[in-house]
Amino acid sequence: MFQNKMIAKYTAIIELKEKFAKKVITYDYLNNFDTICGIDVSYKDRNAFCSAIIVDKNTLEIIEIEHEKSTIEYPYIPVAFYFKRRKTFTKNIKIIEKLL
Repeated sequence: MFQNKMIAKYTAIIELKEKFAKKVITYDYLNNFDTICGIDVSYKDRNAFCSAIIVDKNTLEIIEIEHEKSTIEYPYIPVAFYFKRRKTFTKNIKIIEKLL
């Protein structure tokens, strides 16, 4: 029973990943922007720590820094790493969107 649930979740994740893959932009269309955002996540036990930084494109002056901690809900699945990071990324992205 447990194995069937895991297979169903894995299949759903693969399908979602394939849907997202069709939306990947493979050409440079960004030629008018003023800021750059970098974001990364590190892990310890079942915790994820995410930091995001926004800098001015020309001066590299720091505009904003955000940090967020969350609990990991999904195990590491090589083809679906986003799901492990999603909760923490989403929190930081919502904060950043308010600033822009």
